[in-house]
Amino acid sequence: DGIIGINDGTNGGLTTNVGKSTGTVNLLGTLNLTGSTNINTSGTDATNIGTGATAGTVSIGRSGGSINTTGTLTQTGTLNLAGGSSPLQVGGSAGTSGDVLVSQGAGATPAWQNINSAIGIRAAGQSSVTAATSATVTGLTTLTGTDAIIVTLEGATSVTATVTSRTAGTGFTVTFSGQYTGTVNYMVIRAQ
Repeated sequence: DGIIGINDGTNGGLTTNVGKSTGTVNLLGTLNLTGSTNINTSGTDATNIGTGATAGTVSIGRSGGSINTTGTLTQTGTLNLAGGSSPLQVGGSAGTSGDVLVSQGAGATPAWQNINSAIGIRAAGQSSVTAATSATVTGLTTLTGTDAIIVTLEGATSVTATVTSRTAGTGFTVTFSGQYTGTVNYMVIRAQ
């Protein structure tokens, strides 16, 4: 039980080497470092922390602190974003509620996107009709001539619904095989 002072004021500011270039220095117990600490500043050798066989915790940082790295950071095992305010950020942004992280291709940073945009849904909605033989949906400014239009029906009448016309930038018409009363659900999906 003792204290070892290295550059403790007498020789402050000078470089002190502990160990030798090809050896191992084992520090057991608690090591408190105050001030800036540079570990493996040459960047040519591996720096291992917490690599022993016994499971333990390596804590880095403090409340409100940050860890910055350049290069590749590889995580093996669980990545736990603990707490109610621990956002996953990409480029400083956590996206908005309901966004998903979308790959931008090899070598590019992923980006947050609205889920409808990410999977190609241009528009979705419903229209109610009574004793109708057709229904027209308008206001679809992003509709193109090649987009897929999916139509489902909610009603007691058993009819077939067919998209019989479309106008890019405007909307489409669904024709029923007979009179229909109920709800017409639709989804417009971007052509791939």
